[in-house]
Amino acid sequence: MSKANWLNGGQWIAGILLVVFLIIRLPGLSLPYHQDEWKTAALSSSGAQVAGQTFAHPPLTQIVYRSINTLFGTDNFRLAILLFAVLGLVLLLVVLWRRLGARGALFAGALFAVSTYSVLASLMLDTDGAIMPFFYLLALYFYDRISSQTTVGRPHLWILFLGALFLGLLVKLSFVLVIGAILIDFIWRHWRAITKKYLLYVFLGLAAFAAAAFAALMLIPLVYPAFRPELMISHAKGYAHLSDRNYLQSFIQGVKVVYYLSPLLIIPILFTTRQVFQRTRVFFVHLVLGFIFYFILFDFSAGALDKYLMFAIVPLAAIGGAVLADVLPDLRRVSKKVLFGAIIWSLGLVALNFLPHDTLGLYPKTEWFSRALHLQWNMLLPLTGGSGPLGFYVSFLFVAVSYLSALILGALGLFRRHWQGGLALLLVVLGLTYNGVLTSELLFGSLYGSAPRALRQSIALIDQSPAITSVITYNDSGAYELKKMHKYANRFYAAPAFEQGHRQRFADFDGAYLVVDMPHLYEGSFYEHFFSNCQLQYQTVSGRISGRVYNCDQATKLIKESP
Repeated sequence: MSKANWLNGGQWIAGILLVVFLIIRLPGLSLPYHQDEWKTAALSSSGAQVAGQTFAHPPLTQIVYRSINTLFGTDNFRLAILLFAVLGLVLLLVVLWRRLGARGALFAGALFAVSTYSVLASLMLDTDGAIMPFFYLLALYFYDRISSQTTVGRPHLWILFLGALFLGLLVKLSFVLVIGAILIDFIWRHWRAITKKYLLYVFLGLAAFAAAAFAALMLIPLVYPAFRPELMISHAKGYAHLSDRNYLQSFIQGVKVVYYLSPLLIIPILFTTRQVFQRTRVFFVHLVLGFIFYFILFDFSAGALDKYLMFAIVPLAAIGGAVLADVLPDLRRVSKKVLFGAIIWSLGLVALNFLPHDTLGLYPKTEWFSRALHLQWNMLLPLTGGSGPLGFYVSFLFVAVSYLSALILGALGLFRRHWQGGLALLLVVLGLTYNGVLTSELLFGSLYGSAPRALRQSIALIDQSPAITSVITYNDSGAYELKKMHKYANRFYAAPAFEQGHRQRFADFDGAYLVVDMPHLYEGSFYEHFFSNCQLQYQTVSGRISGRVYNCDQATKLIKESP
């Protein structure tokens, strides 16, 4: 096949990828807002504080959100985020087409399209999932154009490149990771030509950019008073401390991100060659800088670390695409036995989901570690985040066996490099199965129930009950809808650390409670005991997930009478 025909065919495949990308994500547009999401939507609408919070990021975040609210309406934020994600996919294909060729770009685009973490990022109402990657890829596009011999010296490309970096920094300060990755890649690429004079120019250019960015952030309030630099600085300082870090929480959230990423995005790194590294070096550097930033330099244990680490999706998709393009055999040379074996093994993995599973609460954490160490893996793992959307259950047995299988494939590929083509094919089939199961649970709750479905049914019952005028909701589920009904009173999180404060909150409250049991209220807790003394008014059930509305007058009385 000629190069022209291959490129033309590649463009058709890129179009199909775009369609697949959209088809997978469209059902998620109706997911209810959750936790930080509903506050962002409300802030974008009102411009005032919501629940004591306001925008604490650089001004472009506010401007983008309020523009989305104006153009799409408060209820349709996910559609705008999805549009950013679509543009991100297009830019990913364009950038990698230049770096890796059509085959590598298409494999990377496919990984980006099917990854559950990418699906979540494409729908989450925040900047980390789709908006930041858009500016990241835009900056890389102009960086590669500048680095091309045919375009050196074109000043408009430098202006566009610096503009993309500047806009990214105006969205979120963590965009400094992108700037750092590109700078290191630039120095690495030109280190042979580096002189003291060269280094001086680089330093002066970087200092000028930093000074211009700082001056802009300080002066923007003169033309956009809604932006308050002191809040941005205070917010950033809140993560800059070395003492009192919750390392266990950071570890748990990091492991959760590994679940989301899937073996399909992680294991291909083991097959990286020198040539792959050279073509994807900027992505490797970005991953290393991100790890240092989020796990060492700053403490994000109290934040939504699983949201911040979405930055890794693009680099891992790019690296994985480059690896698979090199090692995967042509479909005409694929062994039917290998393909048949991969399908049978994947069906076996899916079958694990239908074995009996226990539903555990998040606490105590020691029970989770104990069961994992003792190979008692038949338990449902709640995948929830600090932002949104609502969480979902997956089988820990399915996740663990999938990763063990993928690690074995990766290890075999390291020691038997001539097997890498067949092993990569097995990995792709396994990875597609893994992401298919997780994405199905995220969007539909096909196996273990849908928290959004249970929530919607519960909210409908509350809306139809004029006697219910005030509601405290578990995990802040349904807060957006309750606010619109003027029935939202407060929230609670069933964690031991909050128990004392919640005792007082419950004692002072006279109203209804909404409990969408995701994650499961842990047994033997104050919360379980409290609701066992409440009157159940309504209950809806979706698989393992229930939505319950309680009248807790009796339980409140018991709290007040207890010493």
